[in-house]
Amino acid sequence: MEEDDPQEKVDKHGRTIRPYAVFACLMRPSTNTSLLVKIPDHVNRDNLVEWVGDEFDWGFIPMEVSLRPAHFLETWEGSERESN
Repeated sequence: MEEDDPQEKVDKHGRTIRPYAVFACLMRPSTNTSLLVKIPDHVNRDNLVEWVGDEFDWGFIPMEVSLRPAHFLETWEGSERESN
């Protein structure tokens, strides 16, 4: 028996609503290290690079942006690299 998802909601028609959030894959060029972070709601395409620079002391650069379930990092297991 599966537990209910605490972030899952149902609309007035009985359809499941799952909140989504923007995530960015960041890379540190000096070490080739990658990092997956959830982007705050106040950050948009016009200020993403500046936010990443300020937040990570200009050590990382954004490489990829994706829309995922908001609770993705809490349940994610495995490698970020996915086969297409």
